[in-house]
This record gives sequence, C-alpha cells and structure tokens, in this order.
Amino acid sequence: MALGMSFTIAIFLGVWSAQAAGTRVDRMVSGTMFGFISVPTFLAGLLFIFFFVFRESIPRWLWVIGVGLIVLRLIYLAISRLVEDRADVSGWLGYAIATFVVAGLLFWVFVQWPDFPRTASHRYDDNWREQLRSLFLPALALALSEIAVFTRLLRADMLSTLQEQFVLSSRAKGMPTWRILFRDALRPSSFSLITVGGITLGRLIGGTVIIETIFGLEGLGKLIVGTGVIPKNYTIVQGGVLVLAVGYVLLNAIIDISYQYLDPRIRRGRV
Repeated sequence: MALGMSFTIAIFLGVWSAQAAGTRVDRMVSGTMFGFISVPTFLAGLLFIFFFVFRESIPRWLWVIGVGLIVLRLIYLAISRLVEDRADVSGWLGYAIATFVVAGLLFWVFVQWPDFPRTASHRYDDNWREQLRSLFLPALALALSEIAVFTRLLRADMLSTLQEQFVLSSRAKGMPTWRILFRDALRPSSFSLITVGGITLGRLIGGTVIIETIFGLEGLGKLIVGTGVIPKNYTIVQGGVLVLAVGYVLLNAIIDISYQYLDPRIRRGRV
C-alpha cells in the first residue's frame, strides 16, 4: 500500500513539476520534497498521529485553504485565457470544466473526511473501508520519504524526455498538453522510477517494524522481530525472511516484464 501511494503521488507531482520547470510551482514542489526526505519515518508517524487523530481539525482546514487556492488559480487561468483570446472558447471552457470538477472532488473529500484511529484495526471481519481507514496513516508515514525520492527522479527524467524530438513534434502538431505529458513523455521516463521502486521495497520493509509499533499493528515486521529474533525463535525468522524474499523477487520480476511495455524495442529484441 505504501509503495502504491508513493508511485501515485510521485507520478502526479513529478509530471507537474517537470511541466512547470523553473516556475514557483516547481520550486514549491522541490522544496516540499526536500522537506519530506529530511523527516524520519518514526517522526512522520508520530506527527500524523498528533495532527490527524488528536488535532484532526487542523489538517481539515488546511485542506480547505488548499482547495481554495487551487480553485482560485484555475479561475484565474480561465479568465486569462478568455481575455487573451475571446475566440478560444474551447480553451476557456476547458479551464471552466476543470475548475468545476476539481472543486467538486476536493469538496467531496472534505465532506467525507474520515476520523482516523489511533491504532490500526486487527479485526479481519471489518469491511474494506474500515481497513483502509486504519492503514492509511501507517502507509503514508512509510511512503513519505519515498514520494520525495520518486518525484525528484521522475522530474529529472521528464525534463530530459520533454526535450526529445518526438515530444517537440507532438507539440508542433498541436497535441493537448495532458496527452504529451502522460502518454508520450511519461512512459519513456518511467524506467528509473520503477527500477528504484523495486529496490525500495527492501527499505520499506525495514521501516515497518517501527511503524507497526507506533500504530499498534500486528504485521510481518513486528512478528519477525518480536516473536522471532528477540526470543530466538529461528523458525519464525526463517519463514518471515522466506516470505519477504519471495515477495521481493516477484515484484522485481513484474518490473522486468513491465520494461517490455515501456519500450517495445525490448519486446522485439533490438536492445
């Protein structure tokens, strides 16, 4: 879950930062990512518990402020497009629709804002929403530093790809920006991202012991250390290490297979 969150957030931020390279948006994203890297995993977990559990109104109203700034920015872009070219109805209408959709989604998140528990649920008969709600903060604490690494890595690769001839050709043909970014440029820029993602799994597993202790989770990391290493029950240690090794190998095998989708030349045996 932490790895999936890292990829999802990093792809959005990395593409956005590369598209706005050199602007205030790029500097803001880069500065935020450097801040994420400097926060240890255990400290992130404690901060999340303090703000999302004991001071839950603070992140909720910060979310409202962020929503307001995003909506105001989209309204400004829509008005600017209309003033610059009154005949460009499609461009103005696109920004107007984007403003309406983004505002609606973000307001829905505010209305549906959940109450996060102090400790994760141990009941397997809970519904999937309850399980996700209890696992969200631990997964986010693990993913925080990885989001920063993935974002910086993808931004660097995207900046290089956006200078390629095929991207410039797509822009000259008048292709939409979103299509150029997410269809033409993102795929060849993802090699380093998914490679590092596979290696990162080992580091995430190493941080689970602390996070499981902070949030009261009964996970594999706590099982290996608390039930296996400390009482010297080596059977549990061997079983846990075997499960982790199999998962690590399978993930990297999936990553190797995904290279064929990212670069058709590999599938055809040219590289």
